[in-house]
Amino acid sequence: MNDRRSRVLRATQCTLLLGFVLDLTNGYLPGFPEIVCSPPDRLCHNRVGTALDLFGIKKNEEHEPSTHELSPKITKVGEAQDFLDFVAEDDRLVVVKFYASWCKSCQKFGVRFRKLAIEEGDKIDTEGDVSELGRVRFAEVEFNANAKLCQTLGIKRLPSIHMYKGKELLTNFSCAPSKFQMVIDSMNEFVDMSQEELKFRKTLEAGSALVDDVNLGLKENNGAQKPENNTRQANL
Repeated sequence: MNDRRSRVLRATQCTLLLGFVLDLTNGYLPGFPEIVCSPPDRLCHNRVGTALDLFGIKKNEEHEPSTHELSPKITKVGEAQDFLDFVAEDDRLVVVKFYASWCKSCQKFGVRFRKLAIEEGDKIDTEGDVSELGRVRFAEVEFNANAKLCQTLGIKRLPSIHMYKGKELLTNFSCAPSKFQMVIDSMNEFVDMSQEELKFRKTLEAGSALVDDVNLGLKENNGAQKPENNTRQANL
């Protein structure tokens, strides 16, 4: 009788502890039943198995990682060729952060950048494999470790953002953490643009630049004519 009472008590404690662990692990129980039963016995093992069935929990080998167990894929880029290869990897929008490890502003900016990568980028599991594809690919370049690359790309202030699509630089700007909405707005502007839309945008920008050149030329010509008019008036 005492032995039966003891076993029931152990089973009850085991089940209660299992529920507690499930709460802590958001429904995922790694390494059961050892984590619950110490030392394990057949009754405890069966009780855990029954409880797992009731809760609908799968064993480790069948476990599918939840969103909480996934991390954003932010590629660390070093060499110039690695940078070019990453940008050309596919046709999705690429957002690249340039930062320095000593920069406190970059650290604050990095928190928001990581959050955006979780929401919009690829997600990897605990083994580093891509589990979900996002709309955007994210990368980061540390300034001190890649000074030549940063200088080549014209990075003068930190943190800075570059956005690419189809190997083409779409926009680049420095951005304080408090202005991070600029990154989100720019990303939303470009993320769904087709190649045709990007070409049209480029044509419009080229046309705008041409108008600016014409206006500048007219101003220079007008400025060059004024001294001549003044000289004529003086001669009269």
